[in-house]
Amino acid sequence: MQQIIVVTGKGGVGKSFVASLLAQKMSLGGQKTLLVDMVADSYLAANLGVLPPQGVQAQKTRFGFDWALWLGEACLAEYVQYWVRLPWMSRAFLKNSWLKSLIHLAPGLREIAFLGKLTSQVRAHGPLMNYDCIVVDAVSTGHFLSLMKTPQALSETVSSGPMFEQCQQILSVLNNPQIMSTFVVTNLETYSLNESRELSQQMAGILKSPTSLIANKIFPIPEELESVAEDMQSAQKEFLIAQESIKLYQQKSISQLQERGEKLFCVPFYFSKLTQVLESSDEARKLF
Repeated sequence: MQQIIVVTGKGGVGKSFVASLLAQKMSLGGQKTLLVDMVADSYLAANLGVLPPQGVQAQKTRFGFDWALWLGEACLAEYVQYWVRLPWMSRAFLKNSWLKSLIHLAPGLREIAFLGKLTSQVRAHGPLMNYDCIVVDAVSTGHFLSLMKTPQALSETVSSGPMFEQCQQILSVLNNPQIMSTFVVTNLETYSLNESRELSQQMAGILKSPTSLIANKIFPIPEELESVAEDMQSAQKEFLIAQESIKLYQQKSISQLQERGEKLFCVPFYFSKLTQVLESSDEARKLF
């Protein structure tokens, strides 16, 4: 059964970095994996060595997983082309100024097009895909909540017909814990912690599939620090005191996350580039 892993969180906490590690872990486990980007000109596109995207087509990376950019409009155009079977019509669909305005104004149309593609392989509906696992580097907190609420909102607005049926099918996949899982990434700054805890609570009210928390950028500080002695040089004293302060703050913050009851993963602070971390394949194996 295909797995869908969605990674979200506050902007700037390292969602793309974590999503890449998850994609590599799944790939190293023998699963054919696709890493999906939702934002043009993104961190991933700049760091994975991929070519400028062509629609929703996937590209291979040298790290073992594929990468693709799925924008709502492109997903919708692919869907139209699949059913109409006329490539020129899908191109005309997006070039038409009136239709482009309609896409931007129609509530939830781009979001449902994205979610429809994300769940299409499981539902056996739409253009064929053949992946064991799809990892999504999703949009940030507020937009992500709107995205996840779209199928239910449209189901309540359109109570019958094809759109209603598709929304119900999408919801059944998103609510299946054997298929769907969500990872909320946070660093240990107070604002990020609060927003992440609130997001995980709200997700529990939207979907039945599990939500896990990832504490990112954890400084690797030894459990047992050297004691501060009077005869130490001042610089050494200051360093040890600072290390102890960071250690206590991290422990307190991680305890707050554990109180939520979800599964919690801790990712260390990497000073190297994403490509260098991905090239050390053992890193992804042991993190999650």
